[in-house]
Amino acid sequence: MAISTELSELIISATQRVRSRMNEYQPQSDIGVLCKQWNDDKQWGRTLIWQANHPHQYANLTAIELELIQTAQITYFEQFVVKKYINNTSKSTGPRMGNAFKKLQILFHNRHLLGISKIVEYTFPFIETDVEASRLYHLALSYQQMLEKTPELALETILKIPIDLCHEAELKQLIKLALQLNRLELATAHFAKIIHYSDEYLPQYAHALRLSDKPQEALNIYLDYLNKYPEDILVLLKLGIFLAEMNQIDSAKSCFQNVLNLDVKNQAAMRYLQQIGG
Repeated sequence: MAISTELSELIISATQRVRSRMNEYQPQSDIGVLCKQWNDDKQWGRTLIWQANHPHQYANLTAIELELIQTAQITYFEQFVVKKYINNTSKSTGPRMGNAFKKLQILFHNRHLLGISKIVEYTFPFIETDVEASRLYHLALSYQQMLEKTPELALETILKIPIDLCHEAELKQLIKLALQLNRLELATAHFAKIIHYSDEYLPQYAHALRLSDKPQEALNIYLDYLNKYPEDILVLLKLGIFLAEMNQIDSAKSCFQNVLNLDVKNQAAMRYLQQIGG
């Protein structure tokens, strides 16, 4: 009996949620019903999705409806408040601060400028007293400036984080901006650090070294990577092109042939072999 009651409650709850989702996409939504469901589900961020999809209705909400929407949005943005997790010491603030960094990455991935700006706002008062808060602030501000299409400012901001405090996210942001601004020396210097986090950065590092006119270093990095991942067709093709550019034709042919050994119908490898007389 208890199981049937529980199943019945789950069905009712699921039905209400489906109706709420359908209501969200109606030309004229019932704001009261929607806000109640969003509150029950703790999904206040859906107000932003609804607002983006219903600009005309939003502009004509009643005062009561507007208050419901704005209250839900305030609740949503309060999730990104990190100041209450920050103490007044210079030590790490622990797991909760780690969660703030994870939220920041999600916001940046979704290009959520408003959410990122909230993190910047809430962390600013603590940048002089808390190392991790300062790191979070500068990373968030750099993301904000990047989304606002001011890459020079974004690079200047991320460089304010001491290099010994930079983690993978900071190094990745710095490299991306340095490449965008054609600061190749800066990019390669930090590629040398980020490759300790993952081998996936090795081909990018090699490419940056090529652009920096450091062919032998680039070749060494390519070979180090392919020694670990000999079946990476894309990198084999890049190495073949690089060797052909360096006039090492026999080695280039060998690379393209290795690609064909892995993928007999690879059109790119066939085309490059034909171009270099293979």
